Amino acid sequence: MGILNYLKKIYSGKENLFNHISLFSIFGIMAICLGNRFFAWYGGTYFGHLKLTNVGLYWSFVIGLVLLIFSIGYVFEVMHNAYDEEYNLPEISLSGITTFVKILPLFIVWGMYVALIAALGFVIFPVDSNRYYVYNSLILLLSPFMGVIFAIYARDFEYKIEYFNPLYIFKILDKSFFEVLKLFIKTFLILIFALLVVCLLFIYSNDFEKIKLALIMRFGALCFAAYALNIIQYVYVVGLTNIVNKKFPLNN
Repeated sequence: MGILNYLKKIYSGKENLFNHISLFSIFGIMAICLGNRFFAWYGGTYFGHLKLTNVGLYWSFVIGLVLLIFSIGYVFEVMHNAYDEEYNLPEISLSGITTFVKILPLFIVWGMYVALIAALGFVIFPVDSNRYYVYNSLILLLSPFMGVIFAIYARDFEYKIEYFNPLYIFKILDKSFFEVLKLFIKTFLILIFALLVVCLLFIYSNDFEKIKLALIMRFGALCFAAYALNIIQYVYVVGLTNIVNKKFPLNN
């Protein structure tokens, strides 16, 4: 199934309407809450207007973090359902948080691998050299292929020792390099379109003379951005499941 066909499918059906409304609200609140904390760290306020007390910032961060944990787990539920050719969005529930807990060991191990490789580049190359930035760019380019490992795990949520083997990434590259690259490029093009819409909304908000109206418009743009990014992510990960089915079948 092409990514555009899947994008169309997740918006069809009455049962998906409630999920989309819920996800828009969840991702919007998450973006606003985490944005509050981000701007406060840098000594600013939200879009130059919204101010919170330290207690408010604390709870804003906690709420945003919980919703972020849910959103990560929810992505894996989308992947898991796609293996059964169930393309409707999963039901909104606390299972997203429990799914995040399941995948946490894999996140930690591969996060450590990335940190060690990045630290090695810091030792080998001068920080102000072009080679250092090229080295880190190559690490970043490996991220989509690490995602294949997570997609393979999401098929049955059962750990295998090879998933934690750092050399496993070479098997992923060998079997799925061009397929993952094509999927990434197609998804990136959709992402550019969504970002253009968000930029237009922010630019249009500058035309409002009243601060409250401008702030509402900017919050709306931020909520849409968070929602759109996650929907595009669902399209991408379902594309990964199709690659996994073809290149890494269960009987392989």
